Amino acid sequence: MSAKQGTILVVDDSPESLKLLKTILEEEGYQVRLAESGERALASVVADRPDLVLLDIRMMGMDGFEVFRQLQAREGSHEIPVIFLSGFSDTDQRAEGMRLGAVDFISKPIECEELLARVQTHLELHRLRTRLAREATELRRANDRLDELLQTRDQDLREATAGAVRAVEDEQRRIGRDLHDHLCQDLAGLVREIEGIKKAVPETDIARPKLERLAGEATHALHSARGFAHDLALADLGFISLETSLHEFAQHATASFGIEVEVNYGTDLRIHEADAAGHMLRIVREAVVNGARHGQASHFWIDVVHKDGKVTLSISNDGDPLPEIHLLKEGLGFRQMQMRARLLGARLTVRNREGGGVQALLILDGIPVSSASTSLVLKGSSEFHIDFPGFLFEHTGRKSG
Repeated sequence: MSAKQGTILVVDDSPESLKLLKTILEEEGYQVRLAESGERALASVVADRPDLVLLDIRMMGMDGFEVFRQLQAREGSHEIPVIFLSGFSDTDQRAEGMRLGAVDFISKPIECEELLARVQTHLELHRLRTRLAREATELRRANDRLDELLQTRDQDLREATAGAVRAVEDEQRRIGRDLHDHLCQDLAGLVREIEGIKKAVPETDIARPKLERLAGEATHALHSARGFAHDLALADLGFISLETSLHEFAQHATASFGIEVEVNYGTDLRIHEADAAGHMLRIVREAVVNGARHGQASHFWIDVVHKDGKVTLSISNDGDPLPEIHLLKEGLGFRQMQMRARLLGARLTVRNREGGGVQALLILDGIPVSSASTSLVLKGSSEFHIDFPGFLFEHTGRKSG
């Protein structure tokens, strides 16, 4: 499908405006439908949903604002992007339209190049948002399938769970590749295109602030998509160590969430089973991502210790305390952490820390490891103490600004 293909509904009670807009848009390859009143516009949307609506504010009978409110209130039409058409001096009406949720304004009399640039930009943004939502739905469905499997407890639970983990990881990698290869490339092209349009529009032009906003939104969407793609495609630990992977994840988490992460090894610990190291890395990821997104944590400490034949992995933060424990257990992130702990034959404890913050503690034994007397400390430190039977992790220092 060409980037300029799409169906546009034009709503205006002026026959001259309808004729002009239809001519301009059809010459660019768009399919155009016309409605000379608000009532006819709503009926047209119900009959066949358009990709975008150009809506005049001032119309006899039902005005553009009322048409927009009804579109927003109806299932199936509230996500259609709407660009208002307004007289140049209608500043109050323009402000009201933005408050209601219009994606843009085009002033009358219509400037052909401005109209086409705005229409194309908003159609592309709408298509990209739709594609990202579809990919997110696919991932949620995959997680839902996994969640259903976790409800089944029988003698084959371990084998079935392992298969489900592989399926989800394969699906995550596929979606991550699709995001990188398609969505990210499209967004990068859109950013370049908007920047090109900005260069052609004088700084004094009324369209300039809108283009600046569109450029910012597209750039933010590109960064978000790249972050999602990275999160869905974690490292293959058959080729690099757990230590290196945790280091790289800490750097990525700092860049993505603006948090500080310290990874501390009392010894240079080498876990020889790639599957075990992979499950540990993903438990760390779930704990950090959920702590940053839902617990408002800004500082994390990850400790790995080998003592008395056991490996202990501790992930602590300075965020909000946990909700009631039964609510925590209903969360999909916690269930995936527990599932990976079961596959490791390990014990996972998540609890509030005295003095604030949350700690997740994973204790494993029976996993082949080796160690040497070296250590690695990444950026960030703060005073805190974690007391667990047999283990004491202490960090001192000042939390940065």
